[in-house]
Amino acid sequence: MRSRTAAINIRVTPAEKARMERSARRCGLSVSAYLRELGFGNRVQADCSQELHDAYHQLNQLMAQWKTLPLADVDLCLAKLSNSILLAHHGMGTADAR
Repeated sequence: MRSRTAAINIRVTPAEKARMERSARRCGLSVSAYLRELGFGNRVQADCSQELHDAYHQLNQLMAQWKTLPLADVDLCLAKLSNSILLAHHGMGTADAR
């Protein structure tokens, strides 16, 4: 049985809603849990590092563009992506920090 039965409705723009959904997803929380934690003054933190999140965005960009890019550019993007993921996995930060 659910113990949380009261609802709070807020109005946001579509862009604000999308941003909240992304932020909650990065923290591994539902939007309700994310906003509840923030509302209680608790710190919420992403489940993954910023570097890994950036690599995810690089992958999405590549997926959207790979058919229109020259093969050499795709290879370069994949090499950069691979390096970004490796650095994030090892907690070494960005390649510039080495």
